[in-house]
Amino acid sequence: MFMDVYAMAARNHMERYGTTRRQFAAVAAKNSFHGSLNPLAQFREELTVDEVLADRLIVDPLTRSMCSPIGDGAAAAVVTSPRKAAELGVERPVKVRTMVMHSGWNHTADEPDTVGLCAADAYEEAGLGPDDLDVVELHDASAPRRSSATNSSGCARWATAGSSSNPATPAWAAGCR
Repeated sequence: MFMDVYAMAARNHMERYGTTRRQFAAVAAKNSFHGSLNPLAQFREELTVDEVLADRLIVDPLTRSMCSPIGDGAAAAVVTSPRKAAELGVERPVKVRTMVMHSGWNHTADEPDTVGLCAADAYEEAGLGPDDLDVVELHDASAPRRSSATNSSGCARWATAGSSSNPATPAWAAGCR
């Protein structure tokens, strides 16, 4: 639905930093690997970087495999008091330290994006940083957006990915540790 916007951002990043289509394809291939491990995933076929690049072009530089499908999905978190968690037999409750939300806007390339603003506010409120995190879930409507969200959240750097010594597997393709 918004792939033209993601494609424009990807082209801008490619021009500014020298990022390649192959690097974006590496992110999509990594995502397909993760999907192949989930028996409930909408798509379970593991794709190679070359298969991602050879897929049908949606809008330059994005191939179909670099774009998320339109599908139904959901996630939920049950939030309750410590007393109720104990009543329910929860042995290892997770404490929510913060929750942050911002609305998007048409920002320039030199301004932080919505993910960056949310991450900065959340880290400050929680007294944590990206190195303190074990698991991060980021929205990934396209391979380039997944990469920029990883960068904006502080989990990986991708601004210099175009100069990576191994462009097929840039450091930001893996995300947080």
